[in-house]
Amino acid sequence: MDLRQKLKTKEICYKYAYEQIKKLPKPWSRSEWKQKRAKLIKTECETCGSSKKLTLQHTKQPTKFREFRKRFIDKLLYIYFKSIDIDKLINDSFDLEVIPEKRLCCPVCDRLTIRYRETYEYNYICALGHKFKQPKIIDYYKHARTKDKEAAKESYAKWIKFQAKLILTDLYDNRIGRACLLSAMDESEIYMSMKHTKTLCGSCAFKEDRKYIK
Repeated sequence: MDLRQKLKTKEICYKYAYEQIKKLPKPWSRSEWKQKRAKLIKTECETCGSSKKLTLQHTKQPTKFREFRKRFIDKLLYIYFKSIDIDKLINDSFDLEVIPEKRLCCPVCDRLTIRYRETYEYNYICALGHKFKQPKIIDYYKHARTKDKEAAKESYAKWIKFQAKLILTDLYDNRIGRACLLSAMDESEIYMSMKHTKTLCGSCAFKEDRKYIK
């Protein structure tokens, strides 16, 4: 029974299968690949007509396992967040769970960095040099390091969604990994079949490859 079938029937986990795949020789180093390439490659570049440094260019690149996994998790999170109305949940829980600290600040610029000077008439001064007799009391959201409630809520929302992502990916890790690895294997098989190829010279191939370089 091959690796793919064992993965489908859950005889092996996706992590083991993935490690075994990484150990396989690169397809272009195999004799079957070289023989198939020799049959398909033409005598001139299909873009510019050159006959120098010809290569068999793949017009469709296989999606990598990690990209399949990212898409799968993003879709799973979208469905989950929609089902529980995540925005309403965050708004409702923010005021209950996030209690701001009371901090003293400059009444002119809201700077938190202030200094008390006992012998001066205006016995407070802030980092920008504003002098005042009494500081202002404001709410400070320590978790987000901000005085801005909306910014603190945005930070809280990101944290909630990140925690949900960790829980869901851990809960469904094997299911996600297996489905994504099988999809990646399917696309790799199509790639190795050389179904989507054309003959290009080195220069034209380089120009086309640039769109895949990140």
